[in-house]
Amino acid sequence: MRNVILSAGLCVGLLASGALAESALKTKHLSIGLKDGAIVSLKATASGRDYLAAGQPAPLLQVRVAGALHAPDGMDWDAKTEQMTLRFSKAGVEVVVATKAKPTHVTLTVLSVTPKEKVELIVWGPYPTTINRTIGEMVGVVRDQTFGIGIQVLNPKTMGGYPT
Repeated sequence: MRNVILSAGLCVGLLASGALAESALKTKHLSIGLKDGAIVSLKATASGRDYLAAGQPAPLLQVRVAGALHAPDGMDWDAKTEQMTLRFSKAGVEVVVATKAKPTHVTLTVLSVTPKEKVELIVWGPYPTTINRTIGEMVGVVRDQTFGIGIQVLNPKTMGGYPT
């Protein structure tokens, strides 16, 4: 089984390995397609199989403003700084996210939120997958006999699970 960990929170890690290219986070085992701030594919590099559940929204992150969650409706990528700017037009918010390629994963870190005082919280995902053999509630990992995708919190500002 190939383990890939998507991490979430103010600082998260996408375990796999690689670098960001145009509209995809490419790692050794996974290519994560991005469009307008949403994940549009979770493809295994070796098989080409897409593990993203069809027909379900998969925002990279959401912001809560005045009690309502908003998904991004636009994204700009700066290859030089390896940062993306997510736009939330209806909420009037922008979030800058840094990416960092590591040998085994990519981390995502929220660098700035504008205007900060409007945003009550940030939620990474959800990332719906077609994998359903083993589902870890606390650790945030799904896996089957050949592939695994997970989410891992990387700092104390970030909590796992969905806020209630």
